[in-house]
Amino acid sequence: MKHIEIRRHSNRDLQYFATAVSIYLFYSLLTGEIFELRYLESKFISLDSDPEDFWTTVLIYSAGCIWMFFYSIIGFPVLEKYFTNAQIKQTEKLNSRTIKQQLVLYILAPAITFTIIMGLFIYFGG
Repeated sequence: MKHIEIRRHSNRDLQYFATAVSIYLFYSLLTGEIFELRYLESKFISLDSDPEDFWTTVLIYSAGCIWMFFYSIIGFPVLEKYFTNAQIKQTEKLNSRTIKQQLVLYILAPAITFTIIMGLFIYFGG
């Protein structure tokens, strides 16, 4: 089995998304203002006010677009087979759990964890 191969059918959805991000990237380059997505703080960055962050964001978006186009055409069958098998094993493991195991995992464990965190929070006066 080859490690890298050209896909017979390219992933059109990924290409459409990469095209949309590329169009937004060109628009941002023309206007000099780009929207930066972050975990806690998403904001607009202007080329005039913060050029270093602007060009860093442009570089990250460009690299993402190139990778999406690359990945939509070229596949990695060994990795895809590995992750598919791992997902199947995980699903089988989840489906083989008994009701008692599911109750402990999804109800008691979070309740105990929450109680411990709140107890520490109250104890240390946070």
